[in-house]
Amino acid sequence: MTVYDNNVIFVKLSKDIASTGGLTLEEDYEFYFTSTYSPLYTSVRRVRLDLGNVIRDIPEDTINLAIFEASLEADALTFGTAPTSGNEQEFFLFARRMYVTCLAEVILLGSILGSGGAAKSKRLADLDVSYDGRTDELLKKALSCMARFEAVLTSAGEIGPGTSQKPQYVVKGEYDIDRPVIGRQWQPTVTYNGADAEIPAANIKSKLTTQRRWSRDFRWPSRWNSRWDY
Repeated sequence: MTVYDNNVIFVKLSKDIASTGGLTLEEDYEFYFTSTYSPLYTSVRRVRLDLGNVIRDIPEDTINLAIFEASLEADALTFGTAPTSGNEQEFFLFARRMYVTCLAEVILLGSILGSGGAAKSKRLADLDVSYDGRTDELLKKALSCMARFEAVLTSAGEIGPGTSQKPQYVVKGEYDIDRPVIGRQWQPTVTYNGADAEIPAANIKSKLTTQRRWSRDFRWPSRWNSRWDY
């Protein structure tokens, strides 16, 4: 049987199974184990080091599953091609490890807090009821860590934590009403035969009718009338 990565294998032993000496189990016995999770961009040891006693009773397989889900999300957020050599690669791998660590911690802490959300405290007369606020502080720290390194993932290591995206130059399109007017503002018109009139270059006059935006015509002056008579 081939065991693939990222699978859970359940095993059930029947109480009728006997050893060579005739010994049997008192009852059916069931257990399970998981195959290798891949990818895993951080370690259980690092997560336990950050959270300490808060996740002392959480099984190692549960922590591994949280890391696995966080690693999948890190891959989904990495747009473009990540660097493959040099200092840029080393920094990208570090940033990805930090992001996955913090996201796994958020997943685990969210399960611990449940629907109750942040830690609470309440006082009624002499009765003071409070919850440990350390879990809430750890959650805020993990969320802040995610926000710090998320930009590194989405840019595939192009930008660092705490920096903005590279500036882009934007030019308005020709149909934008606020676009600055460039050139002499000649507008093409349609001639008597239906063909588009040519646009005069510079101040050259044309026999074809053209006009500016304020509808002033520029044509040859009349030979028999005054110079400015059209």
